[in-house]
Amino acid sequence: MNLRTAARITSSALILVVLVGIAFLLLQRWSSNEDTLPPCFEKGASDSEDLSQDCLAEIQIVVFSELLRKYSAVGSFYSGPNYFLAFEERDPESVALTRLSRAYPTVFPASLLEPDTTFGVRDIEGRVGVLLSISSITLDSGDQIVVCASVFRNGLAAEGGEVIIQRSSIGWHVKKYDVQWVS
Repeated sequence: MNLRTAARITSSALILVVLVGIAFLLLQRWSSNEDTLPPCFEKGASDSEDLSQDCLAEIQIVVFSELLRKYSAVGSFYSGPNYFLAFEERDPESVALTRLSRAYPTVFPASLLEPDTTFGVRDIEGRVGVLLSISSITLDSGDQIVVCASVFRNGLAAEGGEVIIQRSSIGWHVKKYDVQWVS
C-alpha cells in the first residue's frame, strides 16, 4: 500500500467517524424529552394563542388542505363550487389563504359570508359554497397537535371532528381525521 492510498483510507475513516458522531448527537437531541415540542410552540404552550404566526399558517395550510382534499372530491356530499375558510371565527392567516387559493382557486375568507346561514352558506356577492372552519388547536403531546375542525353546508349538512397532525423532520402531516359528529 502506498502513501496516497493510506491517506485516502484515513480521510474516509475520519469523515465516517464525524458523520456517525453527528448522527448520534441528532438522535440524542430528538429523543430527549426537553426537545420534543414542535419548534413553533414555546415551552408550556397549549393552544393557538401560544403559536407563532408562521407556525399557525403552516398548521392551517396542512389542515385546510386535508379538508379541501376530502370534501372537494367529486361525489363528496360536501363538494361545492366555493369554499370559505374560518379560523376561530376569523379569517385564516393571509399566508395560508394565499397558498391555499393557488391550489384551490375557489377558496375565500369567511369574512365574505353573509351572517345568516339559515338557507346555506352564501357570500355577499351571492356565491354559494361550503364553510370549512378550525375552531381550536391544542398541543396533545410533544410532537402531535389536535385540531377541531368542521364543514358546514347548511343546518342539516354539516360534520366535524378532530384532525390529528404530527410534526416530522419534513414538516406537519395529517395522521388521522376522526369525524365525531354529523348533522
